Amino acid sequence: AMPETAVRLGAVLRALGRSDEAAALVYETRFVSPESAVECVIGGSVSGQEAVELLESFLETDPLPVLVTLARRYEERGDVARARAVLEDATRRGDENAQTNLGILLIDVGELDEARRLLTLSCSSGDELACRALAEEGWGSVS
Repeated sequence: AMPETAVRLGAVLRALGRSDEAAALVYETRFVSPESAVECVIGGSVSGQEAVELLESFLETDPLPVLVTLARRYEERGDVARARAVLEDATRRGDENAQTNLGILLIDVGELDEARRLLTLSCSSGDELACRALAEEGWGSVS
């Protein structure tokens, strides 16, 4: 009933020194839990096209937990347009992490005004990565 339970239980098992059991639990639940799917992709137990397909399998049912990770996989494959579309969708849905990632992607593609706007919003909400990105770009700090 609560798909994120497997990842949380996995964290408890790892803390108890039962890492193999934790990894197996998260891997076994990757098709029913978007959080488990993300954990498997980030952890490397699922990679390449299989990782993309796994994350895409949640787009119709529970997309928010997978969107930022999916966008990263698209970007790694050189599909910046698709990565951007995914991050824009997640940002519209209220995902502040996606908003920060979209801002950083927009820096990379040279859309600095929109990047600054998004990063400023994220930084103002307390996102440290957004604040660091603004500082690195020399736009000054946001209070």
